[in-house]
Amino acid sequence: MGGSEVDLTADELYPVKVGLIFSVVCAPAHWDKEKVHKETNKKLGNPGTSAGEWVITEEPPESWTERDPGNPGKCTEDNRRHWLLNC
Repeated sequence: MGGSEVDLTADELYPVKVGLIFSVVCAPAHWDKEKVHKETNKKLGNPGTSAGEWVITEEPPESWTERDPGNPGKCTEDNRRHWLLNC
């Protein structure tokens, strides 16, 4: 994940890729949508858009669904999931 060492067994959210409109985060598989939303905004902060927050992408673009059919998607670790968010 980005070349830095992270503890994928920790009950913590990690940014995978942060962009201007879309971001991907890695979160524990037992976290629900609301927890991912809250922790993403706490960790990444205000994206600087009129929306003012990161939200779970309800209809992921084709570039995401080619790899993963839904949101959240798979992680290399069974105990984690990747979530696509937009602002």
